[in-house]
Formats: sequence, C-alpha cells, structure tokens
Amino acid sequence: MPEAEQTLLFVYGTLRRGGSNDIAQIAPAARFVSCARVRGRLYDVNGRWPSLVLDAAAGWVMGELYAVPDHAWLALDALEDPVTPQRPEGAYFKTRARIDIDGERDAAVAAASAQAEATLYTANPATTRLTLQIGTGDWITYAASLQA
Repeated sequence: MPEAEQTLLFVYGTLRRGGSNDIAQIAPAARFVSCARVRGRLYDVNGRWPSLVLDAAAGWVMGELYAVPDHAWLALDALEDPVTPQRPEGAYFKTRARIDIDGERDAAVAAASAQAEATLYTANPATTRLTLQIGTGDWITYAASLQA
C-alpha cells in the first residue's frame, strides 16, 4: 500500500508536545520531525492560546515540525478555524513559510537541510486581538509561567 501524502506542519502553541491541544491527541497520525523555529512575533490570546505574526526582522518563535498525512488536516483545521472563502472570519490563515530546523530530526524528512518549507497557522488580525506579545517566543514556557 503506498504511503499517504504528507505535508510538514510547524506548530508553536497548544499543539506542541505538552500543550493543551497536544498534536498527538488531535492528529495521532502526525509524526514528529524536529524542534524548529521561525522569525515572527508571538501573542497571547486571552491566556488560552497563542497567535503568530510572521516577521523576518523579529525574534525567533519556538516550535516543532510534524509530518502530517492528508487525512489528519480535517481535525487540525477544525481546531484552528482557518480562513476560507466560506469562513473569512476564521481565526488563522493557513500559510506556507521557510522554517529553521533545530536539534534532533527525522533524517527521512529533514535530510541534510537546516530549513524546510512548512504549513503553519498565522494570526488573522481582523478577528484576533493581538495586544500582549510574548517576548520569549516560546508558548510552552510562557503558558507554564501563567500556571505558577
């Protein structure tokens, strides 16, 4: 049986390992590839989830890279509420960007490259209030500090 088509997904918030919406629970077929990062600004949305604005001149936003089979995107989109022609008021844009790969990685996906093209969910500023920037660029560390 042929292997299912897969797309790389960069997650930076609640979908990360240990996050409140850990990807292993939402899309169990997604396979961890590597820790990763992207340039941008990370915002706290009501203390419950983050939102990202890509910005090549900004600091690093920390995250993880996953290989996601086509059939798993339905569950991810249901959680993230991306903008579509039928739903222009969605919370996030589904965007493609170059992601820097950090640390241990799955050689089959990441190969020798230090970068990868990936899908990520970025803020829709028309529907999301972006006022509280997370200076560290790391949602998991930030969310843990809110619990303390």
